[in-house]
Amino acid sequence: MDKLLIIGATGLLGSKALELAERRYESYGTYNTNKKKSLLQLDVTDKSAVDAIFNKLHPDFVLDTHALNNVDYCELHRNEAFNINVAGSVNIIGACYRLGAKYVSISSDYVFDGKKSLYTEKSLQNPLNYYGRTKWAAEIMPAIVGLDAIVARTSSIYGIGSSTGKKSFVPWLIENLKKGNSTDVLSDLYYSPTYNIDLAKTAFDLYDAEQSGLFNVVGSDCISKYTFAQMISKEFELDTNLLKPISSTDLNQSAKRPRKAKLSVNKLVSAIAQKPVGVKHGLKLLHKEMIERGLW
Repeated sequence: MDKLLIIGATGLLGSKALELAERRYESYGTYNTNKKKSLLQLDVTDKSAVDAIFNKLHPDFVLDTHALNNVDYCELHRNEAFNINVAGSVNIIGACYRLGAKYVSISSDYVFDGKKSLYTEKSLQNPLNYYGRTKWAAEIMPAIVGLDAIVARTSSIYGIGSSTGKKSFVPWLIENLKKGNSTDVLSDLYYSPTYNIDLAKTAFDLYDAEQSGLFNVVGSDCISKYTFAQMISKEFELDTNLLKPISSTDLNQSAKRPRKAKLSVNKLVSAIAQKPVGVKHGLKLLHKEMIERGLW
């Protein structure tokens, strides 16, 4: 059984990946500030700490989900964003290279400016904000050093994961609507909501299929956050009238966002013969998962 190390195993993706990995691999996970007893503490910006964990575990492959992903915060705190998203990734990449571990990392559709109708893995990056620049830098690093790696470029991850940290969009929206709160939702920016279970499984499938290189791994629908919110409220039988569409110009955001960065998944489908789930099906799966866990 291959040995897997998940960096950032308390996040929305990492916690779900660790849960799923237990059926497939000998798995270990790390946390930084959201302490969990079964995990190893790791600050990815500390090279000696990264090397120590790798020397102890000798993983066959690493799923790197860590990121500082608050886009506006990154815009205003660039040194911190660089240290975590770029320098931290370099530390992990270096340890993988030294020990011969396969590296699987998560990038973002924010590496694009949103001016094209469709982006493939060969499209030129042109990020509009500093977060996007850090993800661009991190996604090209493995190729620069010649590391065997998979880079999964994704968008707007949703689902339920670790109980630590802030609520992700779906649980936050459900809680607001259940309380009868009127909720503003952006209507002029488009994303491809990606179910965290589907993303984690796809990352593992790419590894098991011995794939390498860059893959777009996103949900099959590119929609506005307002449309996404409407679909959530309908699936969970909540009041869609509480949703109020607003424009990004109504918000005082520090960082620019791409208006619409739709990613082609043709390369992914060719590699593993499976198409990512769409929003309607993904929300049904999430609804079922929440019922099974007593969360609905």
